[in-house]
Amino acid sequence: MKKILALVLALTLVLGTFSFAAAAPEDVVGTDYEEAVVRLNALGILAGYPDGTFKPEQPVTRAEFAKIIVSALGVGEAAQYAAGATKFADVPADHWATGYINVAVDVGVINGYPDGTFKPENQVTFAEAIKMIVAALGYTPKAESLGGYPGGYLAIAAEKEITDGVSVVGSLSANRGDIAIMVDNSLEVNLMEQTAFGDRPVWEEVPKNLLISKLGYNEIKDRQVIEISKVNSKLKDNEFKLSGLSKTFELQIDVNTESIFLKEVKIFEKDDKVV
Repeated sequence: MKKILALVLALTLVLGTFSFAAAAPEDVVGTDYEEAVVRLNALGILAGYPDGTFKPEQPVTRAEFAKIIVSALGVGEAAQYAAGATKFADVPADHWATGYINVAVDVGVINGYPDGTFKPENQVTFAEAIKMIVAALGYTPKAESLGGYPGGYLAIAAEKEITDGVSVVGSLSANRGDIAIMVDNSLEVNLMEQTAFGDRPVWEEVPKNLLISKLGYNEIKDRQVIEISKVNSKLKDNEFKLSGLSKTFELQIDVNTESIFLKEVKIFEKDDKVV
């Protein structure tokens, strides 16, 4: 079952009334990619093009995916300070993605190839993208115990529903649309962290996820939407209030607030902005 992360999430009976069309690139409207693309754009992880398109069928290079996964980890800004020489012989110091590649190496997401290359302009395959996603979530030890690359990583991705909604062929190139779906699916997966060190290290799943632990959002759930602009003229069309809280929340995607009025919702917010 796909993990749903919208402006307002996991809302029984009303999810179908949400409208993402105004914020979605024109070439993903009405497609399976739409919700993932809109969410990732709002989160600053994966954006469309200046001409208003997303080009979901376009392949993604390994360098581009390094940027995507580093952004999903919430350390995209660190890339500007990490730019320069890399450990890979085929990545020149002036390559646009050196900062992202260096950060991805530092956090254990990227290893490169045995011959010391990274092949930044190669199209990333499903297997490679899944390995980096699973590694970003901390599941490398478990994946390696299941046979390593690629099978162990593909098994973790299936178990954690990262590949839900995507037809995975490990050796084939992954397009922008499928990458968006997989990264979006990973946002609420529990992270795995090392909980014991020394001679007998232990890694365990913890109740944390990328959205909260890495991107800095707060989860608020089991609250009712009690005020919208229709009943409180002081609120803007994209604002609402929740039961038990005095603050006003601002939607960052075009959502019809009437569809959530008096409904119980779960939201993810940062600085009162719901994304």
